[in-house]
Amino acid sequence: MKKLLALVICFMFVGVGSLYGQPLKRHTLEIGPEISYFTYKEPGLMRDRGLVYGLAGSYAYHNKIMLKAEAKGSYGWLDYVGSTWGGTRLTINNIPNCIFEFRALGDMIFTYSTKVLP
Repeated sequence: MKKLLALVICFMFVGVGSLYGQPLKRHTLEIGPEISYFTYKEPGLMRDRGLVYGLAGSYAYHNKIMLKAEAKGSYGWLDYVGSTWGGTRLTINNIPNCIFEFRALGDMIFTYSTKVLP
């Protein structure tokens, strides 16, 4: 678990930079790795958990408006622990799991002037 935490912290700082004071580019494309630890619990009934890996990407267009599309895809194996209707304890390891996500965003870009009026 400590190795996983160290790996996640390293990925958090990859590509971190300040955007303040920089002009917006008309087209922006970003692609990077994604690592997630998935946990789903129903107390007293069952639990799913495991590590999933994948890619995340986005494309943005800026020209008085901003349009952006984001997509993520992850694949990994989960471990299930639960019980059957008869009360028998059930454990299943390495269940394949896929997660896909898509999002579209839009925004207006407002500019302002810092000139002092007479």
